[in-house]
Amino acid sequence: EKIFMAERKKYFTGAGTAAYERNNAYQKEHYKRLNVVLKPELLEQINQAAKDAGMSKNSWIVDAILDKLKTE
Repeated sequence: EKIFMAERKKYFTGAGTAAYERNNAYQKEHYKRLNVVLKPELLEQINQAAKDAGMSKNSWIVDAILDKLKTE
C-alpha cells in the first residue's frame, strides 16, 4: 500500500481520486493507446526534441505523426 501511494503521488495534482478516475474514464472512451518499441538513442532524441520545443513527449510525437501524414 505504501508503494502504491508513493507512485500515485507522482501523478496526482491534488485534484483527488474522483477527478483522477473521471480523467481515466474520459481518456479510455476518447483515446486509444499505442505501444512503441524504440532504441534508447532514438528515445533520447525524442526526449530532447520535445524538451527543446517545450512540449510533452506525447504531444511532440503526435505532432510528428500528423506532419508525416500531411506529407503523404
